[in-house]
Amino acid sequence: MKLDPLLTSIYTLPAFPFPETGVAAEIRKRSTEAPVTLQCKVVELPRDHEKPDPRALIRVCEDLGVEPREVLYVGDTKPKDVLVAQRVGALDAWAEYGTYVSLEYRERHAVISAASATRRHLEHGHSSARPPAFGLSSFDQVLDLVRTARAQTGAVAKVGESAT
Repeated sequence: MKLDPLLTSIYTLPAFPFPETGVAAEIRKRSTEAPVTLQCKVVELPRDHEKPDPRALIRVCEDLGVEPREVLYVGDTKPKDVLVAQRVGALDAWAEYGTYVSLEYRERHAVISAASATRRHLEHGHSSARPPAFGLSSFDQVLDLVRTARAQTGAVAKVGESAT
């Protein structure tokens, strides 16, 4: 999508290897070719910083020089994204629109997801997260939420979007 020139940095966890079967040949080929060069910094975090562990979000805040209370954290998973935002004191917004996934995509995701990652995701099915502060039914509501939060408190300095 060529968004990397607009970003300060991308934070990621180490990749899981593809399973031996079920992955299209063109995807396997792309994964072994030369890595993509991005125009922003890429920071690989330790595996144990996976959401809902708050250390990754704390690290991002430290690197950007902002307090968690100045951050709007938008995510599509209540037990992981909403919980991690609440744990550090960031303003949380549940991106309900991110939960609308086609059956084809869910089937493909099931093939390439590591079994250990799937187990971890299921473990977070029930969480101690409070209900989200905001619910978003479309991506364009994110900007409206930022404008509203700035007008009311002046506190939201950065916006982060999480992909599960």
